[in-house]
Amino acid sequence: MNIVNIYKNMKNKIISVVILTSTLTLVSSAYSQDNKPQNPPAGSVNVMNISPETMISNRVNALSRSLNLTDEQKQKVKPVVEDEFKKFRELRTQKNLSPQERTAKMREIREASSQKMKTILTEEQWKKYYRPMTNAPVLRPATPAQGDKQPAPATPATK
Repeated sequence: MNIVNIYKNMKNKIISVVILTSTLTLVSSAYSQDNKPQNPPAGSVNVMNISPETMISNRVNALSRSLNLTDEQKQKVKPVVEDEFKKFRELRTQKNLSPQERTAKMREIREASSQKMKTILTEEQWKKYYRPMTNAPVLRPATPAQGDKQPAPATPATK
């Protein structure tokens, strides 16, 4: 072999190694980017990373803001929210229930909580609290309590 052939052969090997290394680097870089957890959209919350205490606190704070609860009412509402949260959590662990049974149980839990809330809230607060619940089919109590009139479901506005 002459020196020119050796040089060309070595040059080809070096180019091959550089191309192979570059390709492997690009592929591994692309793969690692695909497997990174994607950032959630701004303003969204990953509920799986929130502790139960935080969820309960957030719920009580939301109720407090929307219903203008007094400090005394907040202290009474918190155990109701905690109990409801605990019961919903237990319900999620019951894998043997059909979707219909689960929905019925959720309604029972929500209705029991609603009745407890009714004893805590003023009539005006109750109307604000109960109205949004009647618009959500899953959260709607099965039957109104005696003496209560269930508000008519909201109908979409037509143009």
